[in-house]
Amino acid sequence: MVEKPDAKEAPSRHKVVGMYLLSPEFFDYMDKVETTEYQYEEALSLQMKNNPASVLKIEEETNSIKYPWDLFSVMKELSSNMERDISERADVADSTQIHGEVIIEDGATVYENAVIKGPAYIGKDVTVGNNTVVRDHVALEQGATIGANAEVKNSIFQPGSSLHSEYFGDSIVGRDTKIGAGTITANRKFREDGARPEVDSNLIGKDYEENTARTFMGAVVGDNVDIGIDVLLMPGVQIGSDARIGPGTIVYENVQNGETVFVDQETIRKNSDSNR
Repeated sequence: MVEKPDAKEAPSRHKVVGMYLLSPEFFDYMDKVETTEYQYEEALSLQMKNNPASVLKIEEETNSIKYPWDLFSVMKELSSNMERDISERADVADSTQIHGEVIIEDGATVYENAVIKGPAYIGKDVTVGNNTVVRDHVALEQGATIGANAEVKNSIFQPGSSLHSEYFGDSIVGRDTKIGAGTITANRKFREDGARPEVDSNLIGKDYEENTARTFMGAVVGDNVDIGIDVLLMPGVQIGSDARIGPGTIVYENVQNGETVFVDQETIRKNSDSNR
């Protein structure tokens, strides 16, 4: 596999369309190569040196999965054939409202007065709290938790992650990430000449900015992240795995893998005598 060859030097007229079926062992190869713009391609080439690789040749264009936000297009395509399927082994409150094509898997719990608007996928052992709205191409994977009085729109929560309350829109959350109450994603920019501009996103590990071609774009959050209460995430920000965001922080820029970001707040106390 040759990355971006010159036209005269290209070994063939075929291209990789960005769809891969990889074993979990692939991540061992990711750890063996340096984190650079072409980390993925280098890891894939290294794996193919040690293991046979099959190729499926197709004629039509497909959804690419190059950038995190490409998952939204893939999710939309997968849900285009979704049919309603509510497991008998799910605990769904009688007052829950379910609209459209919704899948709720075994062991899921949906509490009173929740509203689920499809297409939506509620995976095994997922919890959706009281008075919570889940709408418009949401995927909550196994063991995810969305707390009471929250709204999740067009977002992906990977296994084991949780949101306490408030709004998460057009965002992707990795595995085992914990998000405190009051944390909100901003998913649109201010209007320019009456129109909403497309959101740009700086790519962690690639050191350049990419246009998402989306006017709705929230945050991309990695694995095992802790986010405190009342955090505000600006459109297009990326938070690396194992990061920590302290309470009350406004995140305007990317947070790198393992980085801790918090507000250094000064506390002032006055008693009644000092006010005279």
